[in-house]
Amino acid sequence: MDAMIESVRQYFGGLSPNELTLHIATPIVLGVMFFLYYTLWRLDRRSHTTVKSVTRLLRKNTALREWKVLTDVRLSDEKGGGFADQAVVGPFGVLLVRDLHRQGGYYGDKDTGEWILSDAEEDKPGKYRVRIPNPLLECQGAADVLRRRFIGQGLGKTAIHILVVTTQAKAQVYIPGGDPRILTKKQLGSLLQTSRFTEDRGVDVERVAKALGDAAAK
Repeated sequence: MDAMIESVRQYFGGLSPNELTLHIATPIVLGVMFFLYYTLWRLDRRSHTTVKSVTRLLRKNTALREWKVLTDVRLSDEKGGGFADQAVVGPFGVLLVRDLHRQGGYYGDKDTGEWILSDAEEDKPGKYRVRIPNPLLECQGAADVLRRRFIGQGLGKTAIHILVVTTQAKAQVYIPGGDPRILTKKQLGSLLQTSRFTEDRGVDVERVAKALGDAAAK
């Protein structure tokens, strides 16, 4: 043991101050980088899983209700654009869904372009604080493009609904006055059983789904 200690002392004793700093700092920096990478990897993996869980919930109704579900729907035209994680076409009309799939608090306003996502709590600082596009405006932008597209194809009376769904248990949305279009995945499951989505409003599902698919492909 004494020989080992002496060898270490001799090794480091032969290093310049800069070399000694580099030897000490490198493992620390690599350790911090690994921790951050692992944390982000876990968050991304969990987020990806919860996004897919909303898609599964929506697709459970496809056979029974003749619904069609599209994912990652980006719509744009010369007047604007938007995005929805899922788009559902059924006899009720169209439902566009934007998922909030990260843990933490979402802070913003219905009409502001960006929200803040942070995992900070009252008694401890968070690991991240980032700006994200307002999901309500993203979904509404997609709905506006779709409405213009439908009007041009004689489908202007098709109802278009938008919802924003939190998929994490530890996710909260804080906007002044709240908004009934923002709900949890459990609440989404209950809402899908109401007359808003179970009633047949005479929508030509095949025609509307094709129009939506064509719009998303452009």
